[in-house]
Amino acid sequence: MRLKLTLLLISLLTILPGCTTNNGDIGPLFGQWKLTEILIDGQPEPGYDGDIFWQFQSHVISMRRIDPDHTQHFCYGSWQMPDNKTLQLDFSHTDDENTDWRYKPFEDTMLPAAVSNLDIVTLNSSRITATYLTDSGQTITYRLIKW
Repeated sequence: MRLKLTLLLISLLTILPGCTTNNGDIGPLFGQWKLTEILIDGQPEPGYDGDIFWQFQSHVISMRRIDPDHTQHFCYGSWQMPDNKTLQLDFSHTDDENTDWRYKPFEDTMLPAAVSNLDIVTLNSSRITATYLTDSGQTITYRLIKW
């Protein structure tokens, strides 16, 4: 009996770490991040309520919004880092059933439903600061903390 428990424990310890990263280690981006602040040309966006989370796993990004009544809304895209200074977000995906909302980033983020490149200012295990230059010339700064 003791041998069986030991083997079961060893099996679980070898299997569980692989389940959380899904296709390998993606570095410090892995996990959930709270978008704490959005700045437009250096000024805080007063309409942003701090209710959006970015979640990274494999090459998928999920944005999650939590309403005051705890209702959750999601949108999905993909991401990659072509170099250490660029985070590329792709919200141009579609499917047959959810073409109007599921793959569009939340309007608060001011990101397009397309491919966008964010310049990484800070990226470590607890903080992300990234900037995005809009087509109209505004610089949007995103500040996120690991959640």
